[in-house]
Amino acid sequence: MLYSCGNRRMNMKKTALLIKRVVIQSLFGHADYVLNFSDGSTSDGADINVIYGLNGAGKTTVLQLLYNILTPEAAGSKSWVSQTPFKRINISFSEEEYIEIEKIRGLTGTYRATCCFDSKSAKFNIVANEDCAVRDSNPGQQVDRYREYLSNLNLNLFFMSDRRKYKTNSVLFKRTESVSSEEWVEFIDPAGRRRRMSAKSDDGAPLSVAEISKAISSSFQSQVIESGLFAQKNSNHVYLELINSMSIDDQRADKYQTVEQLIEQLEQLEKSLADATQFGVMPHIDISQYTEALRNVSGENLNNIALVIELFLNAQRTRIDAAKVMVDRIRSFITELNRFYTGKIFNFDVRQGFYISSSLTGEPVNFDWLSSGERQLFTILASIFLAQNTPCIILIDEPELSLNVLWQREFASSLKRLSILSPVQYIFASHSLEILNNTSVNVVELGNAS
Repeated sequence: MLYSCGNRRMNMKKTALLIKRVVIQSLFGHADYVLNFSDGSTSDGADINVIYGLNGAGKTTVLQLLYNILTPEAAGSKSWVSQTPFKRINISFSEEEYIEIEKIRGLTGTYRATCCFDSKSAKFNIVANEDCAVRDSNPGQQVDRYREYLSNLNLNLFFMSDRRKYKTNSVLFKRTESVSSEEWVEFIDPAGRRRRMSAKSDDGAPLSVAEISKAISSSFQSQVIESGLFAQKNSNHVYLELINSMSIDDQRADKYQTVEQLIEQLEQLEKSLADATQFGVMPHIDISQYTEALRNVSGENLNNIALVIELFLNAQRTRIDAAKVMVDRIRSFITELNRFYTGKIFNFDVRQGFYISSSLTGEPVNFDWLSSGERQLFTILASIFLAQNTPCIILIDEPELSLNVLWQREFASSLKRLSILSPVQYIFASHSLEILNNTSVNVVELGNAS
């Protein structure tokens, strides 16, 4: 065993881990696949992948395997891998970094996980009993050490099933409820024996737009607090600048020579503040009060006033810079949402969170009043915020469900625009020609489906 659980490994992987290739041997006992994914490193920056294949080829199973192999969470994920019939699967993140799962005997049951990162490899025996259940009490079990290893990779995962339920290991949508489904999937193994595989871990939690909206709002509120503290820390040097400026020759030639120049600087600041004040990230400042006061300044006091205005401007610019990434994310998300929705206007305020109003009457619209397609679109576009600044792999089975043809045609482009702000890789399973024909996506064919 080459893997060490010591403190040196607790933050083992901080660089972006996005999937480049998946090689599967003997899925369901007969299918061999090589799937090449785009991770945004190409010249066009494509990071939206769509798996396309005939019914029964295993598109949904591939998504489930990726999630259940890579997630460090328990909830039956490692048992699901044990119960799914295949011989070997290799998930590569680069030429030298990968996770490989190989069944020890046959296509189900106990398997070995080989992980190679940072030029070091680790092997874990994931022991299953006769029912293919992976339990901590199984003799020779190393599943806890495997989960710890996965945790240290810092992979951020989100999976949405075709039932519109989700699973995730992201702290933003951390679930605490247990899954109680008792559904099973039956299959015939290569020896002709009828076997069944638990679908328990596939259920996940029902999608709640209100819950997701609240989670994203809470995340932004935390960032506002953090950016405020950061801005305050970095604005302290402004006061030192003022002291230094006033300690030199009183007759210095200040860059603000006239009242008109000072007013111009203040008006530019007002424009820069527009987005931040609109979303409540920064308080509104009535610049007109400053410009009105400036017009009453006498020439002999202008240099001193200029120093005060410079202090004020620099302090506000520091706060704007600290909030810029966050404000850009909010603005982009709101803009993309409002491209789609008819008769409704989305907006955001740090204190209030996301809110919707009627474009006709201005009256508030409850999230529960959204149609299934509207709720689903919000969730898919909102998934970008799972990542923030952390690399994230988002797996969605049949994203076209409940989306009209026009929305199917456009939503991949919206994701593309949003993903510029976060290191996100999307992997979809889809039959939609509108999605497959979008130039923003990388189509990954599963078998001979063309």
